[in-house]
Amino acid sequence: MAVVDVGYIFKNHTGFNSQMELMKTEVQKYEEQLRARHQELSQEREQLLQFKPGTPNYDKLEREMADKAAKLQVDTQLKKKEFLTREAKVYFDVYNEVSKSIEEFANMNNIDLVLRYNGDEIDSEDRQSVLTGVNRAIVYHRNLDITREVLDRLNRAPRVSQNPAAGGAPAKRPVRQ
Repeated sequence: MAVVDVGYIFKNHTGFNSQMELMKTEVQKYEEQLRARHQELSQEREQLLQFKPGTPNYDKLEREMADKAAKLQVDTQLKKKEFLTREAKVYFDVYNEVSKSIEEFANMNNIDLVLRYNGDEIDSEDRQSVLTGVNRAIVYHRNLDITREVLDRLNRAPRVSQNPAAGGAPAKRPVRQ
């Protein structure tokens, strides 16, 4: 029997983290584009004030602004959906990679059962941390934690989610008893 901290693996998986950073950069670029489009709409609102309500120029500009605002809203919703779908796929792919690596490690080491646990410390000053901590399963183990071994295999292996430019594995994780 062994235990593994999947949350720790995700936090320290170089391929996963590099993909998340890449997506974060893309989201930031898109947000800059959104700000520019909002700025354009603001400038058009200023132009609208130059016309008298009810005039053909006023009505035309108002319609154009409404169309642009609606398109911006739809584009934003579609882009958000795209980002969330891509993020879910990254999580799904890396989770499958982690699961496969755990299975391979367990088979190589004659481990019949691997339990998932959360090794995060509970912060007594943080209500959410306390609630999360007291509601998780209690898993006691004595040197059965294979998290580091699995993480090292994942960060070394040339897999789909691995990014060699992302750097090495983090410092050795202490084993809790």
